[in-house]
Amino acid sequence: MLMNFLSQCTPGLLTALVIATSSAFTLAPEASCKITAARKHSLTGEYDYKRGRNEGELYIKQLASRKIQFALKCLWIGNPETGDVHTGQASGLLNLNPDNTAIYKNPDGLTLKFAFSPRKCVVQCLDGYSVFGGINVDPDGKYNKVSSKIPTAGNLEAYQ
Repeated sequence: MLMNFLSQCTPGLLTALVIATSSAFTLAPEASCKITAARKHSLTGEYDYKRGRNEGELYIKQLASRKIQFALKCLWIGNPETGDVHTGQASGLLNLNPDNTAIYKNPDGLTLKFAFSPRKCVVQCLDGYSVFGGINVDPDGKYNKVSSKIPTAGNLEAYQ
């Protein structure tokens, strides 16, 4: 039907229709496509993991200048009734690398690598977990983000 109508139009009328139609569909400047950088996710929050008898909590507070404050608190639960529970902990201020990783080193020879991605953090004990706290305490694993709330000062401290 449209083709039949267009075939009966004069060239002048077709030109007028094209001009009228194109100006009716001109996009406003604010409607133009914009390419923007991907939204950056905040690392701030609480991350948890559980694997076998190991459990861990990781608290992160993202600071300015690509720094993070962290506290990692882990448990190995053998037998709670007999007190067979061991702990490991680390806390401090770290530089966040451009690839969203951070490295922690303490004087006892412990080196932890934190690799952040949206909603999780993979923690890797680069020196073997035998130097991380008590017997069998293993911080290695994928910690899932369970909260985006800013951790309290108490959460960001090591065990007392």
